[in-house]
Amino acid sequence: MLTTDTDVAIIGGGIIGMAVARELAGAGRRVVLLESGSCGGEASSAAAGLLQPFAEEPQPGPYLEASRQALRDWPHWSAEVARESGWEIELSDWGTLFVAYDEGEAEHGRGAAASAKLAKEEVVELDARRVKDLVPQLAPDPLSAIHLPFEKRVDNVGFCAALAEACRQLGVDIHEQSPVSEASLAADHAVVESREWRGSCSQLVLAAGAWSGGISGLPSFPIRPWRGQIIVYENCPWDWSGAIRCGRRYAVRRGEDELLIGSTLENAGFDKSTTAAAVDDLLAVAAKLFPMLSGREPDRRYAGLRPGSSDERPLLGRWRDSPLWLATGHFRSGILLAPWSARSLAGWMLERESEGENPFTPNRFSGLAPA
Repeated sequence: MLTTDTDVAIIGGGIIGMAVARELAGAGRRVVLLESGSCGGEASSAAAGLLQPFAEEPQPGPYLEASRQALRDWPHWSAEVARESGWEIELSDWGTLFVAYDEGEAEHGRGAAASAKLAKEEVVELDARRVKDLVPQLAPDPLSAIHLPFEKRVDNVGFCAALAEACRQLGVDIHEQSPVSEASLAADHAVVESREWRGSCSQLVLAAGAWSGGISGLPSFPIRPWRGQIIVYENCPWDWSGAIRCGRRYAVRRGEDELLIGSTLENAGFDKSTTAAAVDDLLAVAAKLFPMLSGREPDRRYAGLRPGSSDERPLLGRWRDSPLWLATGHFRSGILLAPWSARSLAGWMLERESEGENPFTPNRFSGLAPA
C-alpha cells in the first residue's frame, strides 16, 4: 500500500469525482482519486448521456438554473476534455423530441415545454408529417410532438474514458480497484485508507455516488441508490441523433447503430440485477415507439444505481468547518450537472469565491452520525 500525503483526496471516480479532480489538478493541486472499481464504471456509464434540464426538472428554482448553466457549459467543457485527452467526444446538439401517444405522455411534454417557454428557450411544436420527416422509424401519428432544439446528448461512456485520460494527463494520481475502508476528519486535515493508498490530505472530497452515505468514519449522509434499467439494440441505425422522450421513458442513439431504451426508477437497494418485469416494460416502450422492434429481443440489458438524496437535490459544498467537501446526490442529472458542479466546488475549495447562500450545501442536513 502506498502511504503519502496530498493536497486533495477524492473518494469516487465517477463523472463527478473525475470532473472535480480535473479542475483542481488544472489549478495546480496535488490530487489523489480513489475509485472502488473502474473510473466511470457505475452510474456514469449506466446513464444515457441526456443533457436535458427541462425533461427532468421543469420547476423554476436553483436546481433548474444550475442545470441550464451546466448545459451551456457542456460544449466548451467537452472540447477542453477532448483536447487534453486526445480523444474524440460525441456530443449531439440535435435537441430533445417529446412525442406522445396518450394524454399522460402529452402532459409530460407540455410541462417541459411550458417551463422552457417561461425561461425564454426555443420550443417548436411539430405536426405528424414533420415528425415522420425527422425520424422515419418512429410510430406514425403521435398525439403531440414538441422539439426543444437547445438540449443535447453526449456519449457518456466515451466521455468518461476521455475524462479519465484528461485527469491522468493533468497529473491526477488515480487508484482504481481501491475501495476506501476508513476515513477520519481532524480540524485541518483528513486521513484516508483504501486498498491501494493511505495518506492524509488537506481537503477530502466525497463523490462516491450511491455509496456516499456508507464511508466508515464519515457522517452517514442521506444518500440512497435508485436502480434504473436499460435495454440496448445493436445494428439498429436510425436517423435522429438527439434524444426522444415519451413520458418518463426515452430512446437514445449511441454511436452509429445502437439504440438505448430506458429507464426505470426502482428502490431496490444496491441490487444491480435486471428484472423480467422491468425489461418487459421497456420492451413495450420500444415496440410502441419503433414498430420495427416489435418482437425483437434486445442485445443487452443492464442496470445502474443513481445516487438520490432524501430531498432529491445534490449535496455540494463544505461540511461544516471540516476539511470534508461533498459532490454527490445528483440523482438523474449527474452527467448534465458535472461541469457546473466541478467548477462550483473547485471555486469554493480554491477560495476563488465564497459559497455564500449555497442552496445545495450538505449542512442542510444535521445530526448525522458516522457511518
